[in-house]
Amino acid sequence: MAGRTAILAAVCGAFVLFGLIAAADSIGDTRRGLQSQAWPTAEGEILRAQKRRGKSRLKRFEYRYTVSGQEYLSSRAAFIRTPYLRPLHRVYSSGQAVDVRYNPDDPAEAVVEPGAPLLGLLAEALVPLLLIGFGGAGFYFGAVRR
Repeated sequence: MAGRTAILAAVCGAFVLFGLIAAADSIGDTRRGLQSQAWPTAEGEILRAQKRRGKSRLKRFEYRYTVSGQEYLSSRAAFIRTPYLRPLHRVYSSGQAVDVRYNPDDPAEAVVEPGAPLLGLLAEALVPLLLIGFGGAGFYFGAVRR
């Protein structure tokens, strides 16, 4: 019985650990998304915005922009998105001119959709909260209460 409890505690601890890692990643993306709203803007052009044949997920998204005479390529649309509300292939098309927000300290870091929309934040927070909640509940009810 003690072996089962130890295994349960390890599994639940792993859930909590992965939840905390996912939460830290989400916090970092949220912070970068909010910072991107104040970044300078450069003119850019969408090179590719293609979806997979027969699927709603994007296959390829790429754009270029120029900062101080240096050309950059990027495939990051945003730090936090709401992909099911506005799929990129419906918003952007090849050859389309776009405003690109770039990090003034590292111009290679850029987005075409700055900010951190509330629905995207909720979606980002859901997985870490579920992992931590399941792990914590499993640990409490399975290991502590026995």
